Amino acid sequence: ETPIGLANLSFTIDENNAHLSLIGQLQPLDPDIGDSFTYQVLKAPVDDQGNPLFLLTDNQLTAANSLDHERKSRYDLTIQIADAAGN
Repeated sequence: ETPIGLANLSFTIDENNAHLSLIGQLQPLDPDIGDSFTYQVLKAPVDDQGNPLFLLTDNQLTAANSLDHERKSRYDLTIQIADAAGN
């Protein structure tokens, strides 16, 4: 069956975090127990040079560089998930 979303839709990270700091792990909600998933970032903020501020490897979301709360306090990303059947 099709995944119905993510269990964790909001994360926080310390200001002035280290390069490649783990922000969180995505946890898909899917009625099929033990299913595997793929993830794709559809929309994410970039820095002044056009480089992504966030990286997604498997289900791990990391900050590509240090983030400055005074510059921006909130970031929105759009991530698509699909199960092994491509749903």
